[in-house]
Amino acid sequence: MSEQNKSEDKSSHTTPTIAVIALLLGFFATQGTIFNPTRPAMNNTERAVTEDVRARLWEDPFQAVEQHRKQNNNEKTEIIFTDQSGRTYQDEAGSIQEICRSHLHNKTTLHSIEELGCQIYHKTDEGKSLHILAVMVSNRPYAENQEWRLRNRYALISGLSAAGYNPIDSEHIGFIDFEKACRKNKDYCDFPDYTPYEWFELDKSKSTNDIADDSAIMQKLELKSSDKKELVLVLWLNNDILAHNTNSIKILSQLKTGIKSNSKSTASINFNVIGPHDSDTLKGMYTEAHDLNKIWKNLPLIHKQEYYRFARSNIFSPFVTAEDNQLIPSKTKIVNANWIDEPPANLSQWLQSNIIRTINTNDQLVDILLCELALRGVTLYEKEKCGVKPEFVLEKPAQTTHHIVLINELDTFDSQSLLTTLLKEINPDSGQSHKEKSSRVHTFSYLRGLDGITTAGAFNNQASKIKDQGSSVNKQVSKETIEQRERPVGPSQLDYLLRLAEEIKRLDKQHAGEGGIKAIGITGSDVYDKLSILQALRNKFPDRLFFTTDLDALLTQQTEIKWARNLIVASPFGLRLHDELQRNTPPFRDSYQTALYLTTLLALYCPHTEKHCSGDNLNEAIKKLQIKPRLFEIGNNEAIDLSHTPGKGIHPELKYAGNSKITHSISYINIFGGIASLIILSYLLTPRISHKYINIIALGTLSVVSFYMAIAILLEGDLGSEPLSFTSGASSWHASGIRILAFVFACCFLKHIYDQIKENNREIIKRYKPISVKTLKEKQDTPSTSFLYIDQWGKDFMKNEPIEFSSIWSIYFTNYLSKYRKHSYLLHIYRVLISLLVYLACIFLLLYFINDSFKLNLLTFPTRGEWNQYFTPKILYLTVGIYLALIFVIVDISHSSSHFVTLLKSHNVVWPKFLLRRYSKKYALPEQIVKKKILIDIILTNTKTINSFVYYPFIILFLLILSRNHYFDNWQVTKELIMIFSFTALIASASAYRLKRAAEETRKSVLKELEADYLLQLSRNAAWHKLDERSDKIKLLIEKHLYMIKLLIAEIKNLKEGPFLPLSQHPVVLSLLMPFSSVGGLYLLEYFSFSVS
Repeated sequence: MSEQNKSEDKSSHTTPTIAVIALLLGFFATQGTIFNPTRPAMNNTERAVTEDVRARLWEDPFQAVEQHRKQNNNEKTEIIFTDQSGRTYQDEAGSIQEICRSHLHNKTTLHSIEELGCQIYHKTDEGKSLHILAVMVSNRPYAENQEWRLRNRYALISGLSAAGYNPIDSEHIGFIDFEKACRKNKDYCDFPDYTPYEWFELDKSKSTNDIADDSAIMQKLELKSSDKKELVLVLWLNNDILAHNTNSIKILSQLKTGIKSNSKSTASINFNVIGPHDSDTLKGMYTEAHDLNKIWKNLPLIHKQEYYRFARSNIFSPFVTAEDNQLIPSKTKIVNANWIDEPPANLSQWLQSNIIRTINTNDQLVDILLCELALRGVTLYEKEKCGVKPEFVLEKPAQTTHHIVLINELDTFDSQSLLTTLLKEINPDSGQSHKEKSSRVHTFSYLRGLDGITTAGAFNNQASKIKDQGSSVNKQVSKETIEQRERPVGPSQLDYLLRLAEEIKRLDKQHAGEGGIKAIGITGSDVYDKLSILQALRNKFPDRLFFTTDLDALLTQQTEIKWARNLIVASPFGLRLHDELQRNTPPFRDSYQTALYLTTLLALYCPHTEKHCSGDNLNEAIKKLQIKPRLFEIGNNEAIDLSHTPGKGIHPELKYAGNSKITHSISYINIFGGIASLIILSYLLTPRISHKYINIIALGTLSVVSFYMAIAILLEGDLGSEPLSFTSGASSWHASGIRILAFVFACCFLKHIYDQIKENNREIIKRYKPISVKTLKEKQDTPSTSFLYIDQWGKDFMKNEPIEFSSIWSIYFTNYLSKYRKHSYLLHIYRVLISLLVYLACIFLLLYFINDSFKLNLLTFPTRGEWNQYFTPKILYLTVGIYLALIFVIVDISHSSSHFVTLLKSHNVVWPKFLLRRYSKKYALPEQIVKKKILIDIILTNTKTINSFVYYPFIILFLLILSRNHYFDNWQVTKELIMIFSFTALIASASAYRLKRAAEETRKSVLKELEADYLLQLSRNAAWHKLDERSDKIKLLIEKHLYMIKLLIAEIKNLKEGPFLPLSQHPVVLSLLMPFSSVGGLYLLEYFSFSVS
């Protein structure tokens, strides 16, 4: 039996490799924590305390008070009585509540401002100082506003805790009922119906570890722990009432005067405001101050004194991002001056001086956003320096006109002011007029609350989700539900988003010649609306840049990550501050919580308005800190901080940029050391024949690690570059690293192919001796017929005439990769280049007729920074080039080998005598029969190695698909790329199939001839049986021949090597399955599934 029958199962090498890769990548997939609360519902019990509204520290204070008021009907008769201990109680709708009274407060009633004054009197009677913080929040009934209140209270209480304050009653709050007070005093009729409040007390045991002593920022602001008050009273003011009034400053002034006058306390009491909630309210306050200037002289003295008292309060603003020129009336002249000893001559001047802006304004957010777009190749910004690093300068202004889309919220001043600032920065000459905006910017608007869900609707929706959480029927939204939501009727505006997507798509096609729509910005204030817009547009424009403002933890949730991934977010703050300020507080839900937390700390340490705590001094100190906005990109599991400036003690230090790159390079050195150890171990444990593959892996690994180390050193200190984190989901460097690995592998494969061809030819010459080296040298100048066209080789051979094997071999060998023929390698390269050019021309024409803007899809790279934009496309083009060269080299080799097989099959080959004798002796058959086995063996010897080459391009294809995996960055597998991948796979597979078909046809022909020989011998055996007994030896010989022919037929039939492998084990099939058995293949399958749906 032939030794060639001992075949190796090539698939066995592929399966473990893919399994190991899948196992390694599986470590990066984490199972989310599933929360299933088991707390029982609370009993409806009450407790007789002064702060009588039951509310945990995380509850909405307005909702708690509203529920309390509904349960206790204030219209019923109030019965006030005093017990034996002297305590006074009031019967409120059947609930007995204690009332605060003193010798100075003997007529107080429940929930009155007088009662709050009494509480202040009692709590400060031992000389304790008090700091009143009036926090302005929205009390609108919508789901997003309720969430806002929950978040604000959490952030404020966290700030109080970090400063050393504890709640006096952690389960109850109180409230002032101004609706009832209005019946007695008309001055309170403009006040909100009720104002919740809660008390906090300084824990002096925490003074040894005070945040002011540990934080460098607090020390730069000259804030001291000794400035803190012993008590803090938090008032929750309904911002909506103040916003709709034209006298919000008057209300705040009267509130401060009323509380202090009713307290009758001689203790130190300071009053400051945190707010307002939005830009509209602050704009109204500026307008009120402007109008007050006109009537100031005619105001009664009592009102002037109220304004005078309020003028000694600071207004800390952590929410308003609109610029001053968008808030202050244009005719108001602001003079920087600080007055303390007399009433203001200019209320606008006072307001400007006493507002401490603790959050970045729109112009700063826009500046950082447009700089980031410039770093990513969208050159709309005309400024030369973006401040990413001192030497970073945009090399050229925008030569290519890039188009962007801005989708803004129509019904809020904050969104409109942000849009105005964006348009002004993009086109400075346009001013604030939308009509004069640049033609590069296409704006669309929407109304807040796109989903049409109210608070009740949100509650019912959430209850339905909890109820059906375990039901498999409700795990996916039904098609009917989706269609119902998208119907163009009812309060839901989601159908507008579908038409908006089509309109942007139309614009993209219209401006395809100018690069199309490069980026889409969302300038709304509601995170739920942003997510709805992203859901509608992300699938339509998967490779475009999406950007917005204000970081929210909802954007990083796994349920939203599909459309929020790689969203660029410019935000005044992240979800946490520097460790010195954040202390033990967990990261917040949004950036405004972080702003409120920091503002609370500043307010607590600046209760007064003197010296370093005056508005002007605080604003100047904050300005000197150069607190710039942060910039994030939503990654796989978190928001990646890609800010252009360091944290400077306020923000956390950058995790993925700057000096951490050296840390990454050290980690890559460690990785390389580990891989080197594995390689050495593999050398010791594996057979020598596999060392060449280990060498290829080692060389590829060394190249990738060297690339990462070089990049880490090159980008040291560059905050405008991509991070090097492998799991961030916001780095395209890993795609380049994988492509470098593919490039090295492809180069090694090419060298291996040529080495194997030479080795294969030497083996054929050694085993079959078709022609001597001397003869080959004599034939080196023999011209080849149509050497560029392989199918023309040997066309002069006559089929009926006997042809020496040496003649066919000399044609094949001397025209193909032979050192004995001049320019044979050059001719091979010519054929590869011609095939490559024809392929590229076909792909170009095909894609051009299918999609006019295919360049836009193919040439879109999620790069960031100069070096990334420089290296990424070049590495990609280099890798794709060597990949295509590898394919067409294999195609050329397979073509020549299949033609060689065809020549052997279709001609009467005369084999060398020694070879015939050797095979005749081995198989005990006549030479006329064994020459067919010689034909099969030489085909197997020549094609066995070539048949395995088909794996190589599919390995490179696997790496190319893997490099575009969405896990690393916003890489997309477009229809055009799928078409190219399919064509290259088809070409590689077709070349291997062509070789297999030629070999299989030869085997069929040989088997047919052997079966004919078998029948011939069988007929001879029957004829000899009719003769006399003297023919016994001849009959035995014929029977032996019959047996050997049958064995030979069985051997050739069972041949499962090289091109004779079964289809299920053939490299063509296994190679085609290879990309789909990889992580990249899973992404391809996912793409196909979503395309169908």
